[in-house]
Formats: sequence, C-alpha cells, structure tokens
Amino acid sequence: MRNLIIIKLFVFAISMSMLMSCGNENIEDIIVPDKTEITDSIQNEFEVPDSTGFIIYDYPGIDVILKIKDEDGNDLLNPEHPNTLVNSNITFYHGGDIKTVYWQPKPTPESRLYMAYFRGAIHKEQEYWDPEKKEICKTGDWILVLSDFPSIEDYEDEVIIKIKDKSYTLKITNKHIFNDRHLICDTHFYIDGKEQESDLITLTF
Repeated sequence: MRNLIIIKLFVFAISMSMLMSCGNENIEDIIVPDKTEITDSIQNEFEVPDSTGFIIYDYPGIDVILKIKDEDGNDLLNPEHPNTLVNSNITFYHGGDIKTVYWQPKPTPESRLYMAYFRGAIHKEQEYWDPEKKEICKTGDWILVLSDFPSIEDYEDEVIIKIKDKSYTLKITNKHIFNDRHLICDTHFYIDGKEQESDLITLTF
C-alpha cells in the first residue's frame, strides 16, 4: 500500500513538472482551433469537435399546418363550433404507419436532439409573433400541425388524410442545399395533385 502511494506521488510530481515547463511559446501547440470546417456530409444531428468538446447542430423539420372549414368558411377545428371535428376520427396514413391527432397538447421533447419523422398531428390554436407587443398572440383560428418531415433530405413523401368518410392526399417534395452552415430548402406542398401556396393548407370538408 505504501509503495502504491509513493508511485502515485512520483507520477503526480512528474506531471506537475511537465505542466510548469510549458512556456508561452508552447500554448498555441496545445489549444485546439475553435473553428472547424463543416463538410457536405451533414446528418440530422451531428457533432463537430471544438476547443471545449462538441457542438451539436440540429436542423428543425418541416411542419404542415392544416385548417379545416366547411363550405361557408366556418372553422370546424374550433371546439365551440356546433359541427366541430374535435375528438372525431381523423387519421393519417403514412406508408405502413397510421397516425392520429393529439387533441390534448403533446409534451415537447426534453432533449435538443430531435429526429425528424412523421408523428401525426397536434390540435392547437393558431399563434403568431406580434413585433409591436413583443409577444406571441392568438389568431382565433384552430389548426392541426402535422409534424414533422425531414428538412435535410431530398425526397417525395405522401400522407393520406382521412376525415370521417372523406380522404385527401398530401404530397410533399423537398430539395435542400447548404450555404456554409445555413440550410436552404425548396419545399412544395400538394393536395390531391394541386400545388398549395405554402405550408398553410385549408381543407374544405
């Protein structure tokens, strides 16, 4: 036991001696540069080493916003409307998976690491950022947020939306490029073959 303590003290002394012998001229050889070139081979979540450990770059997925209205323009996702669709049978067929609507708020992930894949839809009141009030405000409209689809892949994807006895085909196409670390997406949305103006889509039911 005594010999082990002596060895540990000897190793500690040598380590301290080497550390103290490092002059200013050697510091640049020790510090890892804080800038790392990022290549095109970027994944959904990836780590790039820097001087303090690892930096994680996490690119958000693509959401689709659905409004559902009747022929008179009434909001059928409003819980207070007499013909509301809230808690009714709305399902999404995505490949071999069947997803549904979270009519109650779904908990957000605790981790920054967030893989983009289709999870279904969340029912919520539509919000927007008011730059004058500097706060998030509600529009009074209710929406379904379909989340989410990958942003850093090139693909065509389809989701069959079934609302009671009616169905709609949602198609999404995406192409992406990187400008340095900035992601640029060219994304298009189609309902039953008709291109939509944006990711905010109104269905007439």
